[in-house]
Amino acid sequence: MYCTYFGFRFPPFRTSPQAQPFFEGAQRGTIVETLIYGIEHGDGILALTGAPGSGRTTICRVLQARLSGRLPCIRLSEPALGRHRAMHALAGILGVGGRGTANDLDAVVRAQLRANAKVGRHLVILIDEAQHMPLDTLESLRLLAGADAGTGKTAQLVLVGTPYLDVRLAQNEARQIRSRITYRGRLAPLAPGEVNEYLGLRLRAAGDVSTGLLPAGIGRYIARVSGGLPVQIDRIADRTLMAAFAEDTREVTLRHARTAARRLNMAPAGFLARVRCLLPQRPSATPAPSAPR
Repeated sequence: MYCTYFGFRFPPFRTSPQAQPFFEGAQRGTIVETLIYGIEHGDGILALTGAPGSGRTTICRVLQARLSGRLPCIRLSEPALGRHRAMHALAGILGVGGRGTANDLDAVVRAQLRANAKVGRHLVILIDEAQHMPLDTLESLRLLAGADAGTGKTAQLVLVGTPYLDVRLAQNEARQIRSRITYRGRLAPLAPGEVNEYLGLRLRAAGDVSTGLLPAGIGRYIARVSGGLPVQIDRIADRTLMAAFAEDTREVTLRHARTAARRLNMAPAGFLARVRCLLPQRPSATPAPSAPR
């Protein structure tokens, strides 16, 4: 609605995960490069955790984009998959059919992965919201990925989830998975200065040629209200611009940001709130798996 008014090509603060523009601050660029290195060198199982809204799915999409043309990369975004449905999904993705028992599908998938690995095309499996995946399914995928093709691993597992993933992996039933994790990354909230950099990046990507549309003071306020989480930053920044647009002014002020926070029922996050978002949170319920397509 306000894009034409401010001269944007598209909304700068879309809350859906976007691979571009990718903010590499707050160690996010380093995390992506480390994951890519581990993926390309078959470096065990890789794990990445972050609070809800910290940008985990964005990282998955960045990995898929950067690996495109180099290695086949898929994202399993329905984490509550049982073993049979997980093998069914992989068989469909690999184009080798999807019928039979879990053991039948495992054998078919395993054979195809070995064939791919022999020509240097091991599959990268990104498991988003991995804290919800049953441990027996994760163990099956671990065994599948570690199948020796004569040239090393056949697939690379990347587990992506909330800090509760660490709690689940600490369970005795997950010891085999845990022992093979060679990298654990953590997405931290953005610091106030990083929030200003993030806002500037999103504005420039959308076509903003002005300077200081969202001044540093507004960025610091947004950092406090959002707790430094990108999804929350996007929400309040979007509503801040909407508030200025509603007043027919291109001079965005702190008052507009406060109006946006009030309408979103958001308040500046204190120390305890910032600490709480970093702690492992047990899900209220595990989502029920949907029917196979």
